[in-house]
Amino acid sequence: MMFPGLRLLVCALLLPIVVGCGQAPAPVASLAVNPSEIELPGSGFTTASLSWQMNQPLVGKQGALRVFVHLMNSEGEVLRTFDHDFFGEWQVGQERTYDVELFQSALGPALENGVYELTAGLYDESGNRWPLETAGERIAEGEYRVATVQATDAGSGFPEFYFSESWMPVEGGTDRQILGRRWLSGDGALRLARIRQPGTIWLRVGIPSEGGQDQELVLQPGQSVPAAEISSECLESPILVEGVGGWTVKIEIGEGEDGGLVEECEIRFATNFELLSVDSRERRTIALETLAWAGS
Repeated sequence: MMFPGLRLLVCALLLPIVVGCGQAPAPVASLAVNPSEIELPGSGFTTASLSWQMNQPLVGKQGALRVFVHLMNSEGEVLRTFDHDFFGEWQVGQERTYDVELFQSALGPALENGVYELTAGLYDESGNRWPLETAGERIAEGEYRVATVQATDAGSGFPEFYFSESWMPVEGGTDRQILGRRWLSGDGALRLARIRQPGTIWLRVGIPSEGGQDQELVLQPGQSVPAAEISSECLESPILVEGVGGWTVKIEIGEGEDGGLVEECEIRFATNFELLSVDSRERRTIALETLAWAGS
């Protein structure tokens, strides 16, 4: 049994560590998302700015620090995720702002037109979440409303996408962040046609690791790291991505050499490796995991 006076003394001694006996812990940071009202067309992407004011240390943090960003319908179902690593180190008393792409990939099903909620939170590899201060309300432990998203049709300003024959059919993705992906067998190309306005094409490509006993990653002679070169007349110079994992690439498309709008753009993919299926002998190289467009 603890006497009332002793309980008050214990609370006073613990005050520097916890906010108070029976009280919720203080927010470790304030988070603002700009803009707070976002339009997201089908097959399109847009940028949201996340601004953090870091106010408290992350006591007990385990592993990497992550940010989850969820797109939810009116029933509270998570339809899309835009999770990412927290940008930089956690430094109490400092501010940090960075951009995150929100997208509807052309490789996955489009959202139904309508208004959705965007929520966010801070967590680590153990799944621990920290309290935040936001303009929107808290809807679950460590999860807060930060913006609304209006999903719309792609519209007439979007280009058309054409794939070379070496692309395999679209298959299901791995989660609600990558809803569909398309593997390349060998080298290949993606062509944008009927470009009606300047804009940016945004790609995420995946370089695979060995998939177990039934798959083998085969590098070309003299190569030590799997890599892909992305080239195009729409680029000043080729882009090289190296190593296993996901890589994002943005290509801006505007005026051509004659000063007129570029109406077509071919993007070529060349790799130095193959992922070989031991049983079927099927050969794959990179996976296109996100394909989206934003007009200027």
